[in-house]
Amino acid sequence: MQTLSLSLRNRVEEGDPLPTVFHQLDNVGVKFRRGWLHLLAAAPGGGKSAFAAFLVLKLKLPTLYFSADNDILTFSTGAIANALNITTNKAERLLKEGNEEVLEKLQQETSHLWVSFQAGPSPEDIRQELDAFATVYGDWPAIIVIDNLMDVDPMGVGGEEWRSQDAILDFLKRLARMTGAAVFVLAHVTGEYTDGTQPIPRSGLMNKIDKRPQVVLTFHYPESDLLGVSVVKNRRGRAKADGSMIVDIPWMPEMFCFGTGRGE
Repeated sequence: MQTLSLSLRNRVEEGDPLPTVFHQLDNVGVKFRRGWLHLLAAAPGGGKSAFAAFLVLKLKLPTLYFSADNDILTFSTGAIANALNITTNKAERLLKEGNEEVLEKLQQETSHLWVSFQAGPSPEDIRQELDAFATVYGDWPAIIVIDNLMDVDPMGVGGEEWRSQDAILDFLKRLARMTGAAVFVLAHVTGEYTDGTQPIPRSGLMNKIDKRPQVVLTFHYPESDLLGVSVVKNRRGRAKADGSMIVDIPWMPEMFCFGTGRGE
């Protein structure tokens, strides 16, 4: 259910692409789209949180971000490191010191973000935060990020149980369609891929959660300064379920910085 004003405001067409951030992905036909569910999967520490945070920081679109997997200092450190082109260690030190210029820069860089650091949000919690966002801003967010699927509490208000991660993804897919938001869900992979060094196929997703999303990307590290992105599902473009369609994206974890392929 939504108000008439929200219905009129939310007139984006399902499937409208977001502006391009990673041109390497755009070049092979991968676009992130409004009203779609996107799944980003990797081993723990495999770059999925950094990728999602970098994406929303660069897009500057109204975003509802559930950061159950990262605390407020970690999230803020990455934002400042990227904005000031400094190391994450230096960014963390400046934040802990309460540097006023840095805090003002943080406000500028993240003013489009509504971030929840609740450790285990349920689907009902997600919906309540979404309604609160719409009440404050008068519109749905353009982007919703769930970091990550494993941290979503399967028990809802009144003891309602979301019996599987697939059921939670079905809820999020319907949420994407209702709001017109591009929804990104971060997820883990099976044990044989947890070293993060080899391409991860579609079958490597934990709990077989590949049915609902329109786009599924998996991440690994071919080299210390590269993020290998395998396109294993792509409704409107090419993909290879075995993980062999790979786009290499330069990145510097210590600077929270990715190469976007634009003029590089």
